[in-house]
Amino acid sequence: MEPCIAKPKQQAGLTTVEMSVSVAVLVALFAGFGAAYVNLARLANVEMSRAALGLRTSSAADRVVSELAVARLDPPAGDGASVTFQMPVDPDGDGVLHDGNGIVSWGMSINGVDQSGATGTFAYIVDGQIDETILGTDVNGDGDQLDQFDVGHLERTLSDGTRSMLTGNWVLQPLGNHGGDVDGDLLPDPVFRIQENGDRKLVTMDLFTAWPVNAGEWGQWRYQYSVSLRNDWVSS
Repeated sequence: MEPCIAKPKQQAGLTTVEMSVSVAVLVALFAGFGAAYVNLARLANVEMSRAALGLRTSSAADRVVSELAVARLDPPAGDGASVTFQMPVDPDGDGVLHDGNGIVSWGMSINGVDQSGATGTFAYIVDGQIDETILGTDVNGDGDQLDQFDVGHLERTLSDGTRSMLTGNWVLQPLGNHGGDVDGDLLPDPVFRIQENGDRKLVTMDLFTAWPVNAGEWGQWRYQYSVSLRNDWVSS
């Protein structure tokens, strides 16, 4: 008698079509994961850049606001790109900020020495230009690629020529039209603006910043700080 040999069962395999579909699904999944990773990395890069920029700009704003709050000012430049000020000083070192008639001594501390009549200026300084058409990107986020800008930084200058850079060179103003429209809303955007605030004046510093995040992509962030003046103008 011939021994009975059981035939092994045939295992169902994948057809060519099924294999193609499976590969396509896996490719789509990995592509999706890759795109998600790229987007997360891009967003992380944007947020890290914004955070670093924000810290430095906030530090600059604290410096400006703390000085202007107790200063007296000359009216800002016509284009709103600068403002000149003086602080109460003690030039004779007697610990009193006014003379025998009660008149406050105004000036600035220069190299640690209070000097009557000295002045300080906060000013927007141009470092270069940006042309959206050449870059092929929307730098200010207004939906077009037609604008041209000066790009610069905020600086503090004393009357003896001492200068200190307060921000990086990422502050935008319209090319050749400082104080004009930066963000595309057709309204003026001066760096320094003065408004009436009851019986006082309110100084607002407005910094519209932009910086390259990725190839062909720019991030925008706006910093607006206001301070109510305790004192009046140097001149009307």
